[in-house]
Amino acid sequence: MFFKKKDQKSQETRAPSDAPVLVFTSVSMGEIALVKSMLISADIDIHVENELTTGYGQIISQCPAAGGMKIFVRPADADDALEIIKALDKE
Repeated sequence: MFFKKKDQKSQETRAPSDAPVLVFTSVSMGEIALVKSMLISADIDIHVENELTTGYGQIISQCPAAGGMKIFVRPADADDALEIIKALDKE
């Protein structure tokens, strides 16, 4: 998984409060790209789940039945990330 540093505990032994926080879900590659760009620009580390590329393009990850693509951030960055995403909704 992401956010792993050499001195960090393994995923199995880390506290639940250290677990990545889901901040955004979409089946649209455009929406995911925009949110990724904004979060990275704000120096927020992200992890995107279900961002799959196949011989058929992004079909699998864009399928609503597959749950779409999900953006996770560190718990410490969750509030900032949600503010950025909320600001994008207003535009």
